[in-house]
Amino acid sequence: MSAVDIFVETNSVLRTGSKKSFQYGRSWQYHPRSDRHSQTACWAIMFDLLQHCSLLQTHVAADKVGFGINHAVLNIATGKSKNLDLVIQRINTSDPPQANLDGPNNFAELGDFLGMELTRQELSILYSLPKVKLLKLPDAPVLLALETKATMTEHGKARPRLFDEFNSSHSLVHSSSANAISAGWSIINTSPNFVSPLRNPFPVGAMNDTITVHKPKAAENLARALTRLPIATSTNPIGFDALGFSMVSCANDGTPMTKDTTSYVPRGMGYSHFLSNLEQLYSTRFSHI
Repeated sequence: MSAVDIFVETNSVLRTGSKKSFQYGRSWQYHPRSDRHSQTACWAIMFDLLQHCSLLQTHVAADKVGFGINHAVLNIATGKSKNLDLVIQRINTSDPPQANLDGPNNFAELGDFLGMELTRQELSILYSLPKVKLLKLPDAPVLLALETKATMTEHGKARPRLFDEFNSSHSLVHSSSANAISAGWSIINTSPNFVSPLRNPFPVGAMNDTITVHKPKAAENLARALTRLPIATSTNPIGFDALGFSMVSCANDGTPMTKDTTSYVPRGMGYSHFLSNLEQLYSTRFSHI
């Protein structure tokens, strides 16, 4: 199993909302007003990284790094902060942070809180890993930052916003620390039909659901557009250090979300290649820590 498998299993389950219940008492697999899909995607990637990157495991075990989800990062140039989906940061061992008194304190506890759907084998792996501290350190050095975006419907309308949000992400990461790794993961829905929560504002059974029919190649066209995002190179550091795409199929009608392995994925940007890039970048850049 990989982060993609965990993401689809977790987001196949109907939810009523987290901090606040969804309108009309409805349950949804995906809701655009919730950031749960982003948080579960970040958790799943962190789970993969912890398994595949031995250096990250060593740093975690030595309390040298911690992580945050939906975490504020300071732009040194502007003095403003912006929340990024997942951040791995250096811990000052001489001045360790205080434990979080409200909510999860580590990676495994966050998994419980988010309701991550794991197999028995994955649970065994999770509890064999060193405990990663969940931190809020807005001024700590950023080692790796990940922005995840799930596009389930309105692919064409979402394109300008996604491009802008992804673009501002890598700019912020590199302005906060020149050596930091900036990564982006785009999850795109290829299902031909979708039940949008925003187009069905009524209790279940009050009337027939309005079903959105996606245009052919809507997902592919979005993926192709996002490949125009800048990629950092050895001669030009502006852009993402790693950019990945995963295709899923979600009708948002209660049927299980599935991983789509047949639709278009930009060459060299599939999930396995993306994860390998992250592991190699981390192992290379932070071997001195």
